[in-house]
Amino acid sequence: MPKAKVYIDGANVFYTQKDIGFSIDWEKTRKYLQESYDILEIRYYVGVKQDDEKMASYLIEIGKNSASSSAWRMNCQKDT
Repeated sequence: MPKAKVYIDGANVFYTQKDIGFSIDWEKTRKYLQESYDILEIRYYVGVKQDDEKMASYLIEIGKNSASSSAWRMNCQKDT
């Protein structure tokens, strides 16, 4: 099975989902990738504005849905 690292551009994903009216099921995405590849890590990069509760709750939800996998990690870079 081929090895892979997955890097997700959170802003691109967020606005594309908003434009097309479709939401990615991150748990299904992770499971699919792990069935097809030896996933070394998955990282979700996004800028977060201070006190942005909507984004914070979205990131928490992603973390909850993927907590069962040690291969899933999120890096959240905060705007300064």
